[in-house]
Amino acid sequence: MLFRSGLGVFAIVRLGAVSHAAEEIAENNLPSIRELSKMQAMIERYLAQQAQFILSDSDAAKDDMEKRMQLTAAAFEQSYKIYQPLIAPGEEQAMMDDFISKWRQYQADSRDLFALARKHDSAQATQFFSTTLSDHIRDMRAVIEAVLVFNFKEAEEAAAESADLSRESFIEILSVLAIAVLFCAVAALMIVGSVSKPVLKMT
Repeated sequence: MLFRSGLGVFAIVRLGAVSHAAEEIAENNLPSIRELSKMQAMIERYLAQQAQFILSDSDAAKDDMEKRMQLTAAAFEQSYKIYQPLIAPGEEQAMMDDFISKWRQYQADSRDLFALARKHDSAQATQFFSTTLSDHIRDMRAVIEAVLVFNFKEAEEAAAESADLSRESFIEILSVLAIAVLFCAVAALMIVGSVSKPVLKMT
C-alpha cells in the first residue's frame, strides 16, 4: 500500500512537470507566434495599401484606401493587445519595445506621405516612400522577424524539455516499479519462510 501510494505521488509529480512544459507551448509560445505572424502580415498589408494609396488617381479611391489602412492598423493593434500579456520580460520585451517604437514612428512619418499623395504629387510621394520610409520598413521587418525567431526557439526548447521529461519519467517510473516488484518478491519469500519454518519443525 505504501509503495502504491508513493508510486502514485511520484507519477503525479513527474507528469505535472511534463504537463507544465506542454502548457508553456500551448498557452504562451504558440499564441505568441500566431499573433506575431498576424502583426507581421498586417504590416505588409499596410505597406501594400500605402502604395495603392499613392497610385490612386481619384480622391474617392484614396478615401477608400485610407479606410482600409485604418482597418489594417486596427487589426494590428488587436493582435498586439492579445500578444502583450505573453511577452517575456527581458530580451523579448526589449525587442518588442523597439519594434513598437519603430512602428509608431513609421505611422507618424507617414502623415507627410499622405499629404503629398493628397496633393496628387505621386512622384514626390513615391520618392518619400522609397527613401525616408524605407529605412523604417527595413528596421521594422528585421525586429519583428527577430521576435518571431525568439519565440520559435522558445517553443523548440519547451518541446525538447517536454520530450526529455517524458522519457525520464517513463524510465524512472519503470525503475520504481521494478524496485516495488523486487520488494514484494523479497517480502513474499520472507513470509513463506516464516510460515514454512514452523511447519517443517512440526514434521
